[in-house]
Amino acid sequence: MTFGDELNSRLRVAINAQLGDDGAAGGVEQAVAGLIYGLGRLTDGDEEYVVVCAHGNHARLERLAGPNTRVIERPLPAVDRTALTLSSVTALQPILPLARFVWRNTAMRYRARNGGRSRSASHGHETLASSTGTFGGVGADVVHFPYQYMEHVEVPSIYTPWDFQHEHHPEFFSSELLTRRRSLYPAACRESSAIVAGTLGVREDICKFTGQPIE
Repeated sequence: MTFGDELNSRLRVAINAQLGDDGAAGGVEQAVAGLIYGLGRLTDGDEEYVVVCAHGNHARLERLAGPNTRVIERPLPAVDRTALTLSSVTALQPILPLARFVWRNTAMRYRARNGGRSRSASHGHETLASSTGTFGGVGADVVHFPYQYMEHVEVPSIYTPWDFQHEHHPEFFSSELLTRRRSLYPAACRESSAIVAGTLGVREDICKFTGQPIE
């Protein structure tokens, strides 16, 4: 099988979307919504996207999904929901082909290197939550964590830390949250198969604060 053949094979991508819609996550919420909305309207590939959402949030994300997307709930305590507007969800459309290439390339490289074996825990696994099997249960080839939260999974993963505000302005964070972020971010960057930096500034912060180089 050539690179082109494998790149064109069917790929199942799980997307972690366990955010509320109460505005607490700020722009990250809109970015995740935009990702789901945009991917659901791609027509030039046969990828399948499985969106994993929090309990009680299925209907809202189902409205964003397209025919190539399934939305499943992961049991979590329900929170109050408010309506989500779609004012900016199309902003990510230009980068969707690149995101899809990253997913395919990550899964392909992992398969070639590991012969299809399950992914073992890395040195950062002890500081990450262990998956309850939701992502593996959907048969995902790769899991995308498109915001700061991440957990250990048995397949290749992609991590998107949107910002390092806690390092630049620690005075705005409680000591508990500051400790959690300073533990999670480096562990997640070590654990992931690929890291997505939204800006050059975030790219520099990843290298500076986690020690992980980005090509």
